[in-house]
Amino acid sequence: MLALATALAGPDLSQAHLALPRIWRPRLWGNPADPALLFQDVTGKLPVQADGDPVGLMLDATQGGRRGAELATAATIRATGAWSAAGDGSFVKTAGANGTLNLTNTRPNHWYEISFALSEVTSGINLFVRNADDSAHELHTSFETNGRHRVVVQARGLINAGHFVLNRLNGAARLTDLSVRELPGHHLTAPSAAACPLYRQAGSRRWLAFDGIENCLETALPDLAANQTLCVAAQVTQAPATGDAAVVSLASGGADYQIDAGAAGQFLGRLSPEGLGFPAAAPVTDLVGQDVVHSVTLDRRAGQASLWRDLALQGTAVTYNGALAAQQTLRIGCNRSGTGFVALHLHGLHLYDSPLSGQALAEVQQQLASTQDRQF
Repeated sequence: MLALATALAGPDLSQAHLALPRIWRPRLWGNPADPALLFQDVTGKLPVQADGDPVGLMLDATQGGRRGAELATAATIRATGAWSAAGDGSFVKTAGANGTLNLTNTRPNHWYEISFALSEVTSGINLFVRNADDSAHELHTSFETNGRHRVVVQARGLINAGHFVLNRLNGAARLTDLSVRELPGHHLTAPSAAACPLYRQAGSRRWLAFDGIENCLETALPDLAANQTLCVAAQVTQAPATGDAAVVSLASGGADYQIDAGAAGQFLGRLSPEGLGFPAAAPVTDLVGQDVVHSVTLDRRAGQASLWRDLALQGTAVTYNGALAAQQTLRIGCNRSGTGFVALHLHGLHLYDSPLSGQALAEVQQQLASTQDRQF
């Protein structure tokens, strides 16, 4: 049997306590108010620790950082080539030859926390991740030193065997205490180091600051429902140069929507759909410098799409007869094409797989407004 994994350094995500709204859980909850869910790099190796730190990974708060059952067992770890099982739960990699150490029971599009201890390291070990079209493994992280290592990573390939591979041709090491546990949720990542927003705090308020130049967080939503509610608490801090620049967007290549500026030099909070059968809804008040909760509800059964600003209904279209594409990429701070950025403070985001209304919608809007120190 494999040796039991030792405790991880850093925040204990499994014990993170988050106060969800009284209504049912969101499908996705972006919560900058809890720094235990924020990491400076996309691999989740370095927790956010202070005001001004970059944020490359924001864990989905709906799960409170919960981890799944241990997946690394003698039956699920496969060692080939230069990797061999030492018989005591550890694995040894010899230098000068290729080999693979991988897990055989991970699932596409799911997130995992991988941790292990390295000793006897010569030139290091690399973690490779299968790419989305299964054409190759791509370098994800390099581990150059002895000690305990931890990484958060998404399985992107279509097959389950070989999502994650540990190898380096010239590297030699002994690996012990291997742990692989699913990290449920739709976690938000920056597409590059330069795209990371900054964690900010002042008094009781905590937010993520996006620069309007290249900052963006995104996540894949592979099975999105046609009926939904999206609520985002944000302040646009600078007027964008283009009306297509968005606070939040869904991108599918044909059946999606975004909340964008609506006009150059201001931010109106326009609901801009694509392929959903209803026209754009553009309010007339410039919102630059204002704390706002933007909400969109899509109710296909009723044929309605609605746009809200705080508790005020801005407009309802009775022609929502399209179908929101199931495969979407959600982006914060950027439009659906990845080209129009908005300078903003993000205080929170909720996504539901149902069209909220009445008291349920008001409760979500009020909870998000409280992250901005506001009450309705």
